[in-house]
Amino acid sequence: MKKILFCILAGLLAACSSNKADKHSEAYLSERVTAIYDDVFGVYNENNTANGLAVIGQRNFEKDYCSKDFNDVLKQVEEYDKEHAEEDDLGYYESDYWIQGQDWGDLSMKIESISDLKENSAKVRVIITNFGEDILVELPMVFERGDWYIDNFVTFGEYGYDEKLGMKEYISY
Repeated sequence: MKKILFCILAGLLAACSSNKADKHSEAYLSERVTAIYDDVFGVYNENNTANGLAVIGQRNFEKDYCSKDFNDVLKQVEEYDKEHAEEDDLGYYESDYWIQGQDWGDLSMKIESISDLKENSAKVRVIITNFGEDILVELPMVFERGDWYIDNFVTFGEYGYDEKLGMKEYISY
């Protein structure tokens, strides 16, 4: 009986250890980012109407999928805008980092590469397609709260932008 109990406990410990190791694999990280964008873009694509913004606004994708640090900076931006933005002013937000634009249509995402995978950080480059236009976005990822979360949205090219740095610069004025 003790031998059976020991085998069961050893099996459970091995399963728990392998689950943790799996979360630190490229395959898991790829699945995680794909699942995030499947959810986000699913909501956007289903609600591409004037009333759709209200539905999208009910979700908190940042809370669900972004790092604690990203959410802390985002909260500072929202507080800054409450104090400084004028009535008709959009404040910081002129475009949406999830969809890489103001409007959207036929959103999709594919992973281009995963690099610098460490125990608590990684970089995932994705190609966001919006209205048929491809935009390369790097997602620095952090491992916290038992899973991978997006810590920033960095675009490249002529209109490249570092979202978190932009938010920090905005609130420093």
